[in-house]
Formats: sequence, C-alpha cells, structure tokens
Amino acid sequence: MKAGIFITLFFLGIFNSIHAFDFTHYFLYPPFPEEYKGIKKITEKSSSHWKSISFFDETGHLLRQTHAYRKEMMSDFRFNYTVTDTLIEIRRLNTIYINYDSEKLRIYQYLYNASNQCSKHRVCFSNLENPVNFNFRDFRDNFVYKDEMLISCIIGGNQYIYEYNGKKQIERILEIYNKTDTTFFIYMYNESGQLTDCIQESNNAEAIYADAPPWSETRSNKIHIRFADFDRRGNWRKSYFITEKRIILKSKRRIQYR
Repeated sequence: MKAGIFITLFFLGIFNSIHAFDFTHYFLYPPFPEEYKGIKKITEKSSSHWKSISFFDETGHLLRQTHAYRKEMMSDFRFNYTVTDTLIEIRRLNTIYINYDSEKLRIYQYLYNASNQCSKHRVCFSNLENPVNFNFRDFRDNFVYKDEMLISCIIGGNQYIYEYNGKKQIERILEIYNKTDTTFFIYMYNESGQLTDCIQESNNAEAIYADAPPWSETRSNKIHIRFADFDRRGNWRKSYFITEKRIILKSKRRIQYR
C-alpha cells in the first residue's frame, strides 16, 4: 500500500546517518516502514564516538531519533506523518536549537499520481518551528517507471538510473552529473535477501568521501560498507568499512523488539 512507500532519502538514510557520509539514501523505495514493524528501539554506536537512538511506533514509523557525539547531544528529531491519496508528508522537528541559523524544521513531501506512483519529491528547510509560509525546494523530479519500478529520476539537474535484480531489489545505481562525471552504487544481498554490501565509486580519481577510510593509499574515490551479524529476525548488528587491505569496524547496533 502507498502509505508504506517512503522515499528513503528519509527512511533508509536514518539508519546510516551517524556519519555525514551516507550513500545508501540513493535508494528510492525500500525499506518500507513495515520492515520495522515490531521494533521498538534501535541504538547504534560508531567507532568514531557517535551514537544514535531511534524509536518506532507499532506500525514501524520512526517517531524520534537522537544523535550524540562523545555523550554530547547534537540533535533530537521528532517525526509527524500526514497521509492522503495523493500526498505523504513527514515533518521532522529538531528540539535541540543550537543557534538561530541551525535547521529547526524539515518537511518532506511525496506527491503521487493517479497510478499511485511518486511523481515529485519536495523538501522544505526552516530555522523556525512553525513557519507561516513553506518555501519548498523540488528535490526529485522527472520520475520514469517501467513495470512499476522506478528506473530513472532527476535530482538537482543530476540523473539517476536504477537497475534491479530478479527479486526487484535495487542492485545498481548510476549517478550522472555535469554530463561527464559518474558515480556507481552497487548493492549486494545474501541468499535470504538481506542487504550485505554497499559499494560507491566515482570516476573522479580525486574524489574524497568524508568520515570514511580511503580504499587504498592511492585511492579515496571508493567506499565499501558491509553489514553482518544478522539476528534471528534478519536485522544486521554490525557494519564494517572494507578497504583494499583492511576491515574496519564502522558501527554496532542493538535492537529492542516489542
């Protein structure tokens, strides 16, 4: 059902958002909120001293997420949802107000056409808790579908092309920007269909990804993340950075079920 189809700039990104680095948000649809049904709380600690805690309701919707660095609270997000036949709106309010220039409110809007397909994604940023007028910015546009699967869209002038495996899981994404520069995103799954590896690689040899170790001594334009230690319900509890010569712990998760 459409209520379960949330663009994961929001949903998938929240579970890998401890670092500024996060390429998994380029997914567009999975995972659905139903995948978090039965989960009450997820606590994730990174090897770089970040800690996030996420709280869910009975249906799997995220209600609150906090981020702390070395025990200092950096953000405390609260989420609210509005769902209609043509619109899904998610409001994210940051209750920690660092300064006037900091982002207080973010509103995500996903507009749907008569075919029940997302046709536009808009975002509003505000440093006010209750702004009078919402200044939305179109974030994704020109959605193209084939066999009910999204195969292409435009984000800020950059094109994204999606490929799927036989189970309709995203397997590969090509990002094209400035018409010449490209970035590949590759997603790998185990026999149970669980996401195990995410790989990001730019054709720009000088690209540097913040908060992630370089692939090698001469290459910083590639990142490989591996998810492991799956629990009985199929959720990962450890993630690693894979480099040419080393495996480095990225984070650990503790999942509390209802």
